Amino acid sequence: MVPNFNSIGSLVSAEYFSVLTDDDEYEAHFVETAMACFTQHPCLGFVACSAPTKVHGVIVKNQMDSWREGFYRANTTVLRCLSGQYPLVTNCLFKAETAADFVFHEDLGNASDGMLLTCAFSKYDAYVSKVVTGYWNNDHENASTLNRADPVLLVDRAIREARHYTAFCRKNGIFRRGMLLLWLKRILTVLVAADQSGFAHVREATEMNGSFSPPTIALLWILDRLKLIRLFLKGLPLLRRLNKSWIAWCES
Repeated sequence: MVPNFNSIGSLVSAEYFSVLTDDDEYEAHFVETAMACFTQHPCLGFVACSAPTKVHGVIVKNQMDSWREGFYRANTTVLRCLSGQYPLVTNCLFKAETAADFVFHEDLGNASDGMLLTCAFSKYDAYVSKVVTGYWNNDHENASTLNRADPVLLVDRAIREARHYTAFCRKNGIFRRGMLLLWLKRILTVLVAADQSGFAHVREATEMNGSFSPPTIALLWILDRLKLIRLFLKGLPLLRRLNKSWIAWCES
């Protein structure tokens, strides 16, 4: 799958392009909706449309609930992407000029779409449309769901995402926003993984020794002993509901 995605850049011959996977779908008005945004804002690098998640045909969530519709200047919304609230890549329409940056990193596997979009939002102007133009059919048998529960993959992915984002910003001369958030994300991911499979196992099986200093690893061990991550995970759904309510209130 990843090599197929990475062949897209060399295959683009039109002014716009998109990618569709076997568990996603478009509504008939996807291109029309996105093109209307390009017409209104010619400077855009891409348009991200709304695509709720379905489980066995029932809508269960929408990543775009944390976004307000509108124009986003480059590098102004990276924090939202780094926190995991990025659009569905298959319901984005990209300009050909972005093709060179349409990269899925091998070491992130199928989860590289989040980093791809984070980098795209950091480099290009974008428009977010709240019009539903498609769906992700997550019936719990796809690679994203099957890999999500692996604590080792979770930790290594968080570490590698920070590395790739830093490299992309340096290469393109982009101010690196969200570095504190990336550090916190790595900390929380280690604590979640350690709570699931043990701190010693996570330390031995992941790349955390090369990512954290010895004092930080000692602090992580203490935090794991205190099990504070369980309190954070209990409060996380409340924070998400509050953010969703705030966005809805702003749009009303």
